[in-house]
Amino acid sequence: MSGFEIAGVTLAVFPLVVQGLTTFVEGVETIKLWRRYRRELADYKRLLKTQQIWYLDTLEELLDGIVHSDKELALLVDIPGGPAWQRPEYDARLRARLDHSYEPYMATIYAMLGALECLKKKLGIDASGKVTWDSTPSLGRELKRLKTVLSKNVYAELLAKIDKANKDLREFTHQNRYLEAVRSRRRIGVHRQRIADFKKIRRSARSLHNVVIGRKPWNCGHPHVVNIRLEPQPWDAAGVDGNKLKFRILLNCMHQAGNVPGTIPAVWKWQEVEIEPAEAASAQDVSSNSTTGSVSISKGQISQGHNAPCSDIKGSPNSLAADTIKKGVRFAIGGPSTNVPVPVSIATLAAPITDMCSALHSTPCSIRKCIGFLLDDHASSIAHRHDVFVLGDGESADAQPQSLEKLLASWKQIGRRRPPGTIFFSRRDRLFIAASLASSVLQLNGSWLKKHWRSCDIFFLLKAGSNPDAVHHPYLSWDVPQKDKHDALTSSDPHSPFAVHLIHDEIFFPLGLTLLELSLGQTWADLEKAEEMDSKETMKNLKTALDYVYSDSGPRYGDVVRRCLFWPIDFREPTLEDNEFQQSVLETIVMPLIEDWKDFDGSLRIR
Repeated sequence: MSGFEIAGVTLAVFPLVVQGLTTFVEGVETIKLWRRYRRELADYKRLLKTQQIWYLDTLEELLDGIVHSDKELALLVDIPGGPAWQRPEYDARLRARLDHSYEPYMATIYAMLGALECLKKKLGIDASGKVTWDSTPSLGRELKRLKTVLSKNVYAELLAKIDKANKDLREFTHQNRYLEAVRSRRRIGVHRQRIADFKKIRRSARSLHNVVIGRKPWNCGHPHVVNIRLEPQPWDAAGVDGNKLKFRILLNCMHQAGNVPGTIPAVWKWQEVEIEPAEAASAQDVSSNSTTGSVSISKGQISQGHNAPCSDIKGSPNSLAADTIKKGVRFAIGGPSTNVPVPVSIATLAAPITDMCSALHSTPCSIRKCIGFLLDDHASSIAHRHDVFVLGDGESADAQPQSLEKLLASWKQIGRRRPPGTIFFSRRDRLFIAASLASSVLQLNGSWLKKHWRSCDIFFLLKAGSNPDAVHHPYLSWDVPQKDKHDALTSSDPHSPFAVHLIHDEIFFPLGLTLLELSLGQTWADLEKAEEMDSKETMKNLKTALDYVYSDSGPRYGDVVRRCLFWPIDFREPTLEDNEFQQSVLETIVMPLIEDWKDFDGSLRIR
């Protein structure tokens, strides 16, 4: 039973006790021996009625904004403890409002409910509010019970508990209504910072995509697959190099040495690299060498102990330390771009990469090491330099990527059995993947994330000898060279039959469908077949599946899926370049999934 339901049950018990006392007041008028108790019973009833009104007033203040109309509020008040109190979205909003006060608030309501139930039992009031005293064969026994109830100790103790609980609830409610506005302002400030982060991430991701997918560093003649790793929380600044943006790339050479006549031999199959982008006003600034003696980058991209790109050289303390730190896509906003001089000896460590295969082949290593940089000087007025770090030895040549779609389809055959080498996602894994997919919309839209993407475009790689229970990072894959220009931008087409805007049809509807599949552990096609759904009834089918998502993954996850599928976000021209729209996406889609994952993972503070 949720906390919101408990609040409704408590509201329902109050009138039962008051009604029971009313019955006692009326009953003592008919029994001469009991008439002297009438005044005490009437006073008892008045005090409890007062407590009931206080509790109702507190709930009305608490529910303001949680329910959105007088009709909804009336339904809750008129039927306390009824079906309306069981709606998961109400409890989710209550949790958000009370924040870390939620558990103490519910404990206080429990204390009040306990006192009311105790009083109900002592008075002999049944579930319908009727008193059993008039049906007993022993009026003497009932008189004894009434004396016990009206004794000063019992009366004072129970009333004091109810009164204290009511006062605590009012204080909790007043404080949290005030703090709600404070928290909202604080969240807006944090979200503005993150929105600026995401804009810089998208700009750097677009530049990296232009360089890597544009075949600029590929001169060996072999086809390649470039896989960019998705991360849920790019602004997490924990650890060394916390204020450097990083992209994790997994490269795959499709042919080995001697397979293609007239091409440069390729002696590697899989290689993981890390890209650190830097921005400058011009290509001359960002790629300056020992002649100029400085490199122009943003102040916000220089961190203590790592003063310039490619400062990690083989065997250096920085490289060894960085190799042990959990890496991801991270960024922290700095000041405006200004020219910052960097020592010549550090700036000249890197050279531009003209062929990635040759660079990887010529620098085998078992630790993180810089092998050069890629330069994008034509995408915009801002030039981008992307420093490339190789991360240890290459992966096993036998490793094969598997799409999310195929993995979900395979679970239908294997059930709970897990043959060796099989990727199977725990609930924690699925929440992590969901947060990563949602965050990637704000990070990689317009570059690495294709339009009308599907679960078949999300890939996973089980590394040889790795723990199959470890968190599996999702990847987006791109072929180099692209076989078809249209295919490069568009995946298979899961069009929304009720799309309001292009961005809904191309980006958010696919996200909602993939989150739905991830929650239920099966593809949409398999779900339609298993549930014998009519493929022409798309809206009805999605609503049916959404009910399953709420049941399996909870209200917060279900709300995100609902928003992505049915698009209640109201903007005239929704675009991720619009700050208000991006903030809405961050608050209603991305952050709820990140909080869901971190709540399950135990990494959020008690709320």
